[in-house]
Amino acid sequence: MKRVALTFALLMLAVTVPANAGLFDKTPKPVFLEAQGNRAEEFKQLVRDDSALDKVAKLPAPNPAKVAIATIRMNFATQSSASSTENRSGGKTSSQYVDYNLLGVQPKDVQKMVDIFYADLTKLLTSRGYAVQSQDFLLSESKFADAVASTKSPVASEALVKKEMAVTAYAGQTAPFSGMGHGAMDANAVSRAKSGVILLELDFDVDIVAMTKASDKGVWLQWKQIEHKPALHVKSGWVRVHINGKGAQFSFLEKTMLPGEVFASVEKKATSVTDTAALVIGTLMGAGGSSSSYNITPVENFPEAVAKSLQPFAEVIANALPLPAAAQ
Repeated sequence: MKRVALTFALLMLAVTVPANAGLFDKTPKPVFLEAQGNRAEEFKQLVRDDSALDKVAKLPAPNPAKVAIATIRMNFATQSSASSTENRSGGKTSSQYVDYNLLGVQPKDVQKMVDIFYADLTKLLTSRGYAVQSQDFLLSESKFADAVASTKSPVASEALVKKEMAVTAYAGQTAPFSGMGHGAMDANAVSRAKSGVILLELDFDVDIVAMTKASDKGVWLQWKQIEHKPALHVKSGWVRVHINGKGAQFSFLEKTMLPGEVFASVEKKATSVTDTAALVIGTLMGAGGSSSSYNITPVENFPEAVAKSLQPFAEVIANALPLPAAAQ
């Protein structure tokens, strides 16, 4: 009897909860970056760790303050999609599929984006009092030189799980330490070999569409459509800081929404004959749903526009490093 009562109470709660809330709602809270902002607080929100900056501050800061950028890897989505299906009462199902394609963006464009980002980050670190080391400084270390030699950038790739088309590029002469055999252990080895300098690594994914499904919000016992809109953002990634073989690593656990206008237009594509037939058959079989596809046209000078939108993100990363003693 108690189990029946509990079940009934849960069902009643699901009915009375507002549609935009949901039972045990766990709505993600993206970090919105603007031209001016509290970069330290934004970094804490991004990694969901209030003590993140304290952990970095405890690392043995080099004196004089030197930084070597070992890795900047950007994975830029050129296609983004999501689907959602739910079994409903009476054996019926509801489903939705959303797809966006970014037109005309080439690997060379993504390479330009990440190279500009590298230059902007270097300027920011210099303005904070750091002496940013040239790539020759790291290339003299065999492990780093081997990693650079194995880097093939830019690389067109397709994610295996979500099947999202993307282009991956590494900045300048930086190396792919995120792969097998070039991970944190190798970075630690390089950091020990190159003592007296901060070794910085940054790896992040940029997406073109913000999508939220009911499951992302922890919604139970109710059907909710996928929310979606074109929006440039850092979807995920991580940053590592190594000093004399000691380090700290933080994963980006929240979406970072970027400012600026980088899309000229968004147009919904006409429904194909195949899509229409599938929907008709689905309806006859007791299933309901929708399928929508969109084309995104980028603005002129798209690489420069994206790089400008990424400047606040570069500031967040630069401010995550301990301030040099001379600048305090």
